[in-house]
Amino acid sequence: MASRKSVRVSKRKWPCGSCGIQCIDNSVFCEKCATWYHAKCDHLSASDLSTMHRLTEDYLCSSCTHVCGLYDFPEALKRLENASKREMLESAVKMERIFLRSTPYVKAKAEEAQFEISIDSVAQDVLRRVGK
Repeated sequence: MASRKSVRVSKRKWPCGSCGIQCIDNSVFCEKCATWYHAKCDHLSASDLSTMHRLTEDYLCSSCTHVCGLYDFPEALKRLENASKREMLESAVKMERIFLRSTPYVKAKAEEAQFEISIDSVAQDVLRRVGK
């Protein structure tokens, strides 16, 4: 039986950005940092994975969607605005909800209050602007 350390060789092709063990099944690729993650290591549920397979938006890992542990709302706004220009806002909002997964509710609410927005109100605002 091989030990875990033997799996963590330096020549591995797709090491998990979190645990370092090679990603094979139930893994996702972050398009921003070009790193593979086991779904479990990036706190993705089976439901999240199922939803993501139906969406057109690129996956971004927790590190790329959070700054100092807080969800990066200004970047989320940019992603939503770009998605609205491609007429993919519904898909983008679903993906943003997945991105929020590792942010405790209290921290997310505090961050939203700072920017005086919420993901749903941003989506509505973007839709209004696109409609003009």
